[in-house]
Amino acid sequence: MLGEQKQSSDGPVKHEGDGRSPAGIFEVGNVFGFADSGPTGRKYVSLTSAVECVDDTKSNHYAHIVDRNDVPKVNWDSSEKMREIEVYKLGMVVNYNLASTVPGNGSCIFLHIWRGPGRGTAGCTAMDEARLEELVKWIGDEKAALVQVPSAEYEREKKEWGLP
Repeated sequence: MLGEQKQSSDGPVKHEGDGRSPAGIFEVGNVFGFADSGPTGRKYVSLTSAVECVDDTKSNHYAHIVDRNDVPKVNWDSSEKMREIEVYKLGMVVNYNLASTVPGNGSCIFLHIWRGPGRGTAGCTAMDEARLEELVKWIGDEKAALVQVPSAEYEREKKEWGLP
């Protein structure tokens, strides 16, 4: 199952701009952050001023992190300029809507630093910086998955999905 995207079958479905996190099982991908190098041997993307996550549904780069200096033609009007977003000081990519990207199904889903109690995200999963650092180091180079579903669905699906 790991490496595949197993989307939740019940309840609301993630769409661009809805402010919801996707429900399902998703592989955790690359680490990114403001430092020049990562805390583990896992692939690391150093966020420079040219690194953006494209959320323009009309772009062929939709839902992907790109370095604008490496793209022959910038064909998007909307993106997250990741270096300008303080909570992206450290993060991990959630491999949602990346392998078979569907425009409009949501983009730029990450594990990242939270802004504090009562402060939500636009669809990501956020946590205290110390916990995120611990999680990144704990995962290291291993394959890992994020499981986030409503509790009723978890109880219904945990055996089929091989969850504890």
